[in-house]
Amino acid sequence: VKSKRSETRQGEEPIGMLEAYSEVDVDLAKRSGNPAQFRQQEDMGFVQGLGQQMAETLVYGDRAQNIAKFTGLTPRFNELTHDNVYDVGGSSSTTSFWIVEWGPRTLHGIYPNGSQIGLQARDLGEETKSEADGTMWQVYRTHFKWDIGIALRDTRAAQRLVNVDINFATVPDFDNYLIRALRQLPGMGQAPGTAIYVNRDAMSMIDIKAKDKSNVDWSMDEVYGRRVPTFQGVPIRLVDEILSTETALT
Repeated sequence: VKSKRSETRQGEEPIGMLEAYSEVDVDLAKRSGNPAQFRQQEDMGFVQGLGQQMAETLVYGDRAQNIAKFTGLTPRFNELTHDNVYDVGGSSSTTSFWIVEWGPRTLHGIYPNGSQIGLQARDLGEETKSEADGTMWQVYRTHFKWDIGIALRDTRAAQRLVNVDINFATVPDFDNYLIRALRQLPGMGQAPGTAIYVNRDAMSMIDIKAKDKSNVDWSMDEVYGRRVPTFQGVPIRLVDEILSTETALT
């Protein structure tokens, strides 16, 4: 019996570095009656904003345009000649459906060696803030830091339906595009980490399709007590950062 060996090739994946500082006026926080809760509420706005920026980078991040970001999905699959890209036929302001299989051998997140995973928040306490005109006042400052990237180990793990008109329910055989994309995933749409990502406009249309009781592919399933839209059992997730005004690919 002759020996065999696997064949792989090396690739480089960049890490994005996201940082921000939250500042809350000390006097305002104390007058609230509960400074700790007041700071927490103010900081949650920063956390939400950082999450939105990270989601936007996951979809559209282009290291060639911003060295601080990692390369997202769109720059990797932005040509109709790519096997993973399916032209649904829209020609003006359109959106994309992303069909992704997350997993350690397909597509997953990465972070720098020696650092911590996820968003880090560090309380810097009370500091004096100074402006260029000499104005000073006391603030509570929190430092947020998030180093993250993605590693695409199997190029089949991300499939894109592009040129999708928001009123995609009227597109003939639209479901067939999704079926073809799911079957091109390594797990053929059956792997546990599989999900479909759309924006709010597309999610509204999906909800309308799912309420049709005669529709066997689109449905509303209950997951941990919450109603989740699915296509052939694959959960559909909302990502507001996916645009409805993408330039149509030709």
